[in-house]
Amino acid sequence: MKIDKIYIWIPWFLSIVLLFILSQTNLILKESTPQVYQVSLILDVEDESKYINLKKGVDAAANKYNIDINLITLNNVSQNEIIESEEENGTNGIIVLAKNDLKLGLTKTPIVVLKSKDMEVFDSGTNSASRKTVNIDYADMIKKLYDDFETDVDGNLPVYVFFNNRNLSGVKSEIDFLKLKQASNIILVEGDEKEFRTAIEDLVHSSKNAYVFSLDKNSTDSICKILGGSSVYNEHIQGFYCIGATTFFLNKLNDGTIDAITTVNEYDEGYLAVEMLMEDLKKTAYMSNIDMENMLIDKESLEDEDIVKQLFPID
Repeated sequence: MKIDKIYIWIPWFLSIVLLFILSQTNLILKESTPQVYQVSLILDVEDESKYINLKKGVDAAANKYNIDINLITLNNVSQNEIIESEEENGTNGIIVLAKNDLKLGLTKTPIVVLKSKDMEVFDSGTNSASRKTVNIDYADMIKKLYDDFETDVDGNLPVYVFFNNRNLSGVKSEIDFLKLKQASNIILVEGDEKEFRTAIEDLVHSSKNAYVFSLDKNSTDSICKILGGSSVYNEHIQGFYCIGATTFFLNKLNDGTIDAITTVNEYDEGYLAVEMLMEDLKKTAYMSNIDMENMLIDKESLEDEDIVKQLFPID
């Protein structure tokens, strides 16, 4: 009986010893810890609130791929300087909303550039496989907006074109298009709320009416706030057309302050940029560019459920 017990205990003891040895030598398969990727998202403005929907798309993809997003807004430092700094700090990847002065050579880190379709940011010597871009066709965007404007236009009225900075992506091509179409009527106003308010007050004091185009989100935000300050201002605006959408702008479209907006699905734009970057990091595919589809939005569009889902993505 004692011998039987010994036969039982010896294998048990040996198995315990073996498991201990295996655990100390890493021979047991352990569950690997998922890698957390550090990705820098570099905007083209100081105010991140203008990119809420894009950020929602980025965050959704980041959650799927186990990414930690470092959001960087612009102050007095160029995008090239920020990219160099992030590379030195060891970021795994970079997504950048390109301004017109961004120029990229060979980079140490995988990078995806969100840019105007007609803009070239990569040096000619850069390997084509490393040129990952999400493209927005601003020329088509301003054309769609102008076509809507042209359906009910008084050719005798001036066209005020407001923009914050010519260096923002797409703005130069939009100005060139409007100059071609409205050479004799166009009035360009570059600056911020102070300059815009002066231009609108001068229009009111002249007792004239005018059409308004706003070419970037900061400008649209300023114009909406100015017009909201007095009903007198609105009386002199024959039509208000802008590029880029936020929830605030869409509310202004709904209440009749804005007549039409052209935009892209910014949620998809952000999500696709992250997916493209991850494909590069994991070497799972080699998609080099994506062209975003433009949308023209008017008040009637807000009754379309599919369009509303694109404009108001759920977290």
